[in-house]
Amino acid sequence: MGAAIEAIWKAYPARRVGLASQAEWYADAMRTTIDAAGRLVVPKSLRDELGFSGGTELELQAVDGRLQVAVPSRARVEQGPYGVRFAGADAASLDADLVRQLLERSRR
Repeated sequence: MGAAIEAIWKAYPARRVGLASQAEWYADAMRTTIDAAGRLVVPKSLRDELGFSGGTELELQAVDGRLQVAVPSRARVEQGPYGVRFAGADAASLDADLVRQLLERSRR
């Protein structure tokens, strides 16, 4: 490194950390393209790693100039008799037998 760059490097350690973390992030990044219909291809290795398959619903959001992709939550927020509660989209109702089975399984 040149003397001037080395001086800046030492003077601004916070920036150095930021640069290092960006470099690490970009080191694992993969490139893809958007086709004319607006479709984005997620490389197979990323689909496998994240458990995405054909038909997986995704949420897309622009965050600080980047595209953020997430699997939407399957839980819904409801107002229950004792306040707010969270329920799964396909949540089965609990009965005494199911609770007993779950307790017995957790004690083993």
